Amino acid sequence: MLASSMLRPVRGNVRGYERRLRDIEHELSEAAARELRLEQEIALKLAGIAGLHVDQLHGLEREAQEALRLRGEEESALRRGLEAAEAEIAAALDQAEASQQEILGARKQVAEALARDADFKQALAQREQEGRRQRDPSAMRELRQECERKLAAYRQDARYAYLAAAGYGTEAYRRSGLVRFLDGWIAKLCNYHANRSNELTLLAMREQLDREEKEGGERMQALNGALARMTAEQEKAVGLDKLMAALGRQEAGIRAGKQRAKEIQARLASYADKSDPRYREARSLVAMALKSHSEEELMAHVRQTPGGADDALAQGAIALQSELRTLRGRIAALEAERQAASADYGRAKELERTLRQPGYAGRRYEYRPGLDMASLIMGYMAGSLTIGQAADAIGQYRQEAPDAFPPGPFSNDWGNGGLSDVFDTSDFSGGGDFWSSDSF
Repeated sequence: MLASSMLRPVRGNVRGYERRLRDIEHELSEAAARELRLEQEIALKLAGIAGLHVDQLHGLEREAQEALRLRGEEESALRRGLEAAEAEIAAALDQAEASQQEILGARKQVAEALARDADFKQALAQREQEGRRQRDPSAMRELRQECERKLAAYRQDARYAYLAAAGYGTEAYRRSGLVRFLDGWIAKLCNYHANRSNELTLLAMREQLDREEKEGGERMQALNGALARMTAEQEKAVGLDKLMAALGRQEAGIRAGKQRAKEIQARLASYADKSDPRYREARSLVAMALKSHSEEELMAHVRQTPGGADDALAQGAIALQSELRTLRGRIAALEAERQAASADYGRAKELERTLRQPGYAGRRYEYRPGLDMASLIMGYMAGSLTIGQAADAIGQYRQEAPDAFPPGPFSNDWGNGGLSDVFDTSDFSGGGDFWSSDSF
């Protein structure tokens, strides 16, 4: 089982809990609008019974109804926009997965072509030979450190430093007479000739190390450059650069679609929270209609006005109040359901984010038969497994995916064009299953 196949039911699980949460939020939004409408209807009936001037109330009521109508249209438009964004993301995911398969095929073609290329094989062999010829980096470092330590010790002796600066023992030394005699005496005291011979040996060794490092680096750089050029030529020949560019555009489209979906979801959540502008406008209009007469005051007027017509209006108001109480009970239940759904949704996303880490979803991994993702997900969501236990259980089936390329040294990197880093993009899991959460 490929890593992308392992992830598919995990993504589907997140998608299911997301849908449940969105459905509850939509129901909450509709219940909020119904609650406001019931409040308006009750206010109008009570105002009519009380013999108050209702012309102004009817005007405000119509404005509030218009605000709620526009609210419903805007919410519906947002939901359609979310569906469109999700459809675009699904298409881009499918395209990205197809592009990955094409890139994998192109990389195989490149590897096979280079395996047959005599110049490439020769350059690769020379690179390996150069690597063997060069000194071990740790040994080079130790030799250099030893040279520097010993060279520094020579200059710490003031007598030796004085003679070396004067060029003692070389053709550059021009002193004579008593000074020459004293310099000879000093040279014996500090064993100058033997120490000078040792210092020159160390200086020559340091120079040799520097030269070897520089020349070896230049040769290796030249070979890396040759290998990179030949690789790039083969990549261009099979169109790998165009395929990679196409994948980049698809991934950019997915990121843009994800951002757009998140913005729409944030706006839709405000409808469930009663914080959207249209709801606030309608609520303000209702408050304005009742600003001088609370519901308790209106009921007091009702009790003081006899008449059959008033009794009918009163019965209607009482029925609406009963319906409003029932609705508010339903809203409270929906809020509880929303909280539970949000917790489940977060739990599902936590599992998905964990399993999308390179250690689980990397393209280098696959999963042995017998992995029952459905049961593991069910147990995790039920709380019988922690996130760590679920991940460990899945990890027991993980194994390294076999190399898709011909055997040989093609995993080495050279310059900027090694085959191993040609497809060094994020381990992108495509497919038609997706969600518009923050983890995608």
